[in-house]
This record gives sequence, structure tokens and C-alpha cells, in this order.
Amino acid sequence: TGSSYVAQSGDSISRILGTSDPQAVGNFIRANGLTSSHITPGRNYFVPNDATAYGDTLHWAKPYSMETTQD
Repeated sequence: TGSSYVAQSGDSISRILGTSDPQAVGNFIRANGLTSSHITPGRNYFVPNDATAYGDTLHWAKPYSMETTQD
């Protein structure tokens, strides 16, 4: 579920969503079939209500451990 939004001049995905959360931005891009973050004024975009509706969590940002060695 979600809502529609007609983009205005100067809009960005973050501005439309009200957040710059990478997961929300990625899901907006997927939900609208975009290949970049470019927003076209006058175009109608779908704004998902749920930030996780169009993808999984940030699988590429999983925590990792760093091992250090001493010389």
C-alpha cells in the first residue's frame, strides 16, 4: 500500500519520502521501476507506506568483524 505523488521541480527522493534512509530510498526506486535517483517533475510516483515493502533489509550493510594482526 502507499500513495501517489506528482513530482515538483526541485524534488528529490529524500524530499518526497521525508527521509534519506537508504532502505526507504531503495524501495522507492524499486517500487517505481527507476534505474537512478533522478526525479522528473510532473511525473506521478508511487510512495510506499512501508519502507520494507519492496525489498529486504540492507543485506549489503551487515555488520562485519575486523581482525587485526600485529607484526
